[in-house]
Amino acid sequence: AMVKLKVEAVHTLHEMEKLASELQDKLHETEAELAAWHLAATAVRVPVSAPGQVAVDTFDKRVYWAAQGALWRARFTPGSADLLPEAARERLLSPGTGLSLYLHRPTARLYWCQQEADEDGALGASLRRAYLDGSGEEVMGRGLPLQTRVLSAVVGGEGTLTTVYLAVAQPGNVSLLQLLEAKRAPSDAQPSNRTFHTLLRGVAPTALAAHGGHLYFTVAAARTMRRCDLDGGRCVT
Repeated sequence: AMVKLKVEAVHTLHEMEKLASELQDKLHETEAELAAWHLAATAVRVPVSAPGQVAVDTFDKRVYWAAQGALWRARFTPGSADLLPEAARERLLSPGTGLSLYLHRPTARLYWCQQEADEDGALGASLRRAYLDGSGEEVMGRGLPLQTRVLSAVVGGEGTLTTVYLAVAQPGNVSLLQLLEAKRAPSDAQPSNRTFHTLLRGVAPTALAAHGGHLYFTVAAARTMRRCDLDGGRCVT
């Protein structure tokens, strides 16, 4: 009986050692998968001070960002875990203090807000855009509040109507703005008209997208997501 119990104990010990080895192998596999996922999810690291100062072009595999008073771009390789070396960065423009950045891939344009002073020296913001290589810079609007960020741009009317959405987080003037730019023909160098409209007051979206006749946006401060008509009406949370 003692011999039988000893044999059973040895067998149980071997089974436990086998199970422990299998669990260890599974743990190593899981750690390897997590490491691979992290590398695949990390496309590039760039030195920005706010999330709104970086834009990624997944089509052309480039990242754009605002830092050190300039707009930069560089190609990225998924799996990179280090900051881009200086030699890999391309300086596009030197707008000074950039407040936000948005990339509109269909028209290959960058939109951004930058800090600037008016004739009296008061600080405000201007809305600008340029092609992805930094050429063709345009001033689309001046005299905006300093806390203005560009959220999104939509081009319709077969290229004759551009709509830009901006969030203003200035105390006492929190709002969602809309810039409408109209051209008589898509090939026109200059628009026939540009007008700003206030769509919503008391709300400064964190992110926004226009789809299917509606605006969808998040408000980080309120931890909410909302949907409104394109004119700012009939909003639901």
